[in-house]
Amino acid sequence: MESLTATSDSLSPDAQHSCVDLGGVVLTLRDDLRFTLQHDGSADTYLIEDPVRTKFYRVGISEFTFISLLDGHVTIAEAHGLASSALAAEALADHEMAGLCRWLVENQLASTPASLSSCRMAQQGGRERLRKRLATLSPISPKLRLGNPDRAIGAIAPLLGWWFSPFGFLVWMLVLGLGLMSLFGAADRIDQSAQSVIDRNNWIWLAATWFLLKLVHETAHGLACKRFGGSIREFGIILFMLIPLPYVDVTSAWRFRSRLHRILTSAAGVMAELMVAALAAILWSRSSSPLVTQHAFNVMLSGSLITLLFNANPLMRFDAYYILTDLLGMPNLATHASQVLRTAARKFFFGIDGSMPHGQLRWPWFVAGYGVVALIWRIAMCVALLIAAERMLWGAGLVLAMFAAVLWFVLPLAKAIHFLIWGTSSCQPDRRQFGKAIAIVSLLVASILSLPWYGHSRVPAIVDYEPMVQVRAPTKGFVKRVAVRSGQYVRAGQVLVELENQPLQWKTAELVAQAEQSQVRARVYAASHRTAACEVELQQLAAIEAQLKDRRQMLANLVIRASDSGIVIGDAIESLQGTYVATGESLMTLGPAGRRRVRALVPQRELEYFVSRVGQDVRVQIDGSPGSEGCLEHVDPRGDTHLSHDALSAAAGGAIATSTNDPGDDRSEKGIAGDASDDPESRGFEATETYFAATVRVDQSMLQNQLGATGWVGFRSHRGTVAAVLWDLVCKWDARRRQTLQSG
Repeated sequence: MESLTATSDSLSPDAQHSCVDLGGVVLTLRDDLRFTLQHDGSADTYLIEDPVRTKFYRVGISEFTFISLLDGHVTIAEAHGLASSALAAEALADHEMAGLCRWLVENQLASTPASLSSCRMAQQGGRERLRKRLATLSPISPKLRLGNPDRAIGAIAPLLGWWFSPFGFLVWMLVLGLGLMSLFGAADRIDQSAQSVIDRNNWIWLAATWFLLKLVHETAHGLACKRFGGSIREFGIILFMLIPLPYVDVTSAWRFRSRLHRILTSAAGVMAELMVAALAAILWSRSSSPLVTQHAFNVMLSGSLITLLFNANPLMRFDAYYILTDLLGMPNLATHASQVLRTAARKFFFGIDGSMPHGQLRWPWFVAGYGVVALIWRIAMCVALLIAAERMLWGAGLVLAMFAAVLWFVLPLAKAIHFLIWGTSSCQPDRRQFGKAIAIVSLLVASILSLPWYGHSRVPAIVDYEPMVQVRAPTKGFVKRVAVRSGQYVRAGQVLVELENQPLQWKTAELVAQAEQSQVRARVYAASHRTAACEVELQQLAAIEAQLKDRRQMLANLVIRASDSGIVIGDAIESLQGTYVATGESLMTLGPAGRRRVRALVPQRELEYFVSRVGQDVRVQIDGSPGSEGCLEHVDPRGDTHLSHDALSAAAGGAIATSTNDPGDDRSEKGIAGDASDDPESRGFEATETYFAATVRVDQSMLQNQLGATGWVGFRSHRGTVAAVLWDLVCKWDARRRQTLQSG
């Protein structure tokens, strides 16, 4: 919804026009202006409606009393005297009266003989046309007016206006409740749907959904306005940073005497989107079609989370801001907050005293605090939008970002420097005060930049056995029998796998026969006293027996036994039956019962902090269990992209981005099987960056029934000074930008 108020940005005495001997000037109020008394809590205000330009302004009782006396016959000084007599202590001060007069002239609500001159009117009209043209052509937020929808919305208002009645509110609450129940009832499907949202193929659908919801949002504002007797001036699209934002002008809602009606008009857009999101949640939870669930989830996300993020933020002049100002009875909260900050800044930097135009504000500390928080939020949003625009398109995006930077930061700075050097005809800055202020600000910034920066190092982890015993084939052969299954507890010496190698058996039988024949020949040579031949035969027999010993050992190795007691770990172990295995090939892993560890995977960017933390306590948080402390025992200096634990992969719901690596071997070891990094044939998932394995010792009682559970290991780490961290971020951004340019 477009701003419900067109209140002037400032009524301050330092406005554009300068007045000399203001008290003798005769000021004439326009006779077509409409004044409406409105009750806003403890502060009554008057609404000024300009029917020619369809703008609305609010002033207090003191301001209205003074304005009502400007009939073109009394001077400003006489009107001020009459108002002071009537209001006593509540009367405007001299500088407040002067600022109010300037504001009336600048906004064409009143006129003086000078302001009615043809030259002055031509200048003012030219400035107004230039302002509108710049607003239309601005690449930051051009406004495209598409017409007046008052008649169209008025035609459908009788059909849908009942939504803004008590019965409609009950229906809205019912639908919203059913949507929440549907969402919680199918909470296990949220992760899967959320992954489809971030898919590149879904971006265009998400954008189209968001735009259509905004049309519903603005239509709801128009319906509410018509329901309560208002009118709609225009509608169109604002291209804010090339993002299309529909808008509808319902500024006539300011003439509503009922605060509730004004609040409902402001809240109508969010209420409509939440209702559509609730209906989408009901459809999403009950549909089995992937296409329907994807689009329904897009509507849910856009109509709830994204809408609340922007429209429910009172720091921006969207719906929540106007609701807040109506509730507080402070219609010009943002304007007053900006004036407080401007006045304080002018005093601090230039030594220029200033005061508020409306006298004492209600809750001045709240107004000042709101202004500070809103300013911080505005700067953060500007920087974020600049970064987004710069990344959006290397051509147009960069130009747009530079234009916005000049408009938001460079021009205000240039105006401040110009004022510092030359000042104005009626006001000169205190340059000594400016020097003091710059020194204070520089000292404060230097102090902040030199502060230590502590980041939180947190890496994914999984509960694992320690030490892992890798069971490999000691010799080659076909798997004759698999004697165990995954998860089975085995004792030391228990048979795990039996292999069969017929060529080995044949060769062993052949060597046995050769040994027997050699023994016979040796005895014959000895009986015939052929000593030399006997010695040669005995040497051949020893060689045959050595080979036979090796073959028998290999035959014995065909029966693979457990070297220690533990749990059998491995995927699809039973499928090994009848397959051929090579010497040294991994078959399964044995995890010693009762001995577990937490194994973390540390990315390259965090390696330095983890290495310096070895031997110290770290925080361990395993999903589904309370956190605990553990000791970081070791960080492997060898990095690897292979993930031996699939549970840590993003494809399995983990935190590590991976790409599937098909090793061409269905017997590749997965799950929480032991360290298979030495076996290149066993690789399954490959991480997109290098990770280093770290071992964390935790109390065994904390890891009961936690085998294979994932979580994280973390601690606070000193990252250097604030300046060093910021410089590192800039360097990384520049490196990514250069890499993108080179690759593009």
